[in-house]
Amino acid sequence: MKLDKVTLNKYLLMVLFIMIFESLSSMYAVKSIDIFNKVHIETGISLNDYITIEMIKYFSSVSIFIIFSIYTYITYKHYKINSLYKGVWTLFIIANILFKIFVFKQDTIFYYLSIIVQFILVVYIIKFKEKEREE
Repeated sequence: MKLDKVTLNKYLLMVLFIMIFESLSSMYAVKSIDIFNKVHIETGISLNDYITIEMIKYFSSVSIFIIFSIYTYITYKHYKINSLYKGVWTLFIIANILFKIFVFKQDTIFYYLSIIVQFILVVYIIKFKEKEREE
């Protein structure tokens, strides 16, 4: 089952929204003095350490989707979408969702929108079925 152009565009559009929401969530977390003060009181870390931790969280979260989109774009005409593709990417994205929920909890709208779009992407990957095309 090879990806068609419409399905590829849907995948890439969802990844774009995830990356936008992750970027906005990270920017909010770094720029909000209230969040920093709360973390500083709980842990005692400096502002530079806090910004570094937030940027590491951002890059670790976004890197999965960068790799997913590049891999899918490069291989969509040549390789088939099989259960291995579905399983590996579903596992990575679900692990990212669980990691965000249990380890890096934030209370912003962008955080929740990112999780929702990631969940939609997982469902879309699992439910992918090839449309019968005559080539």
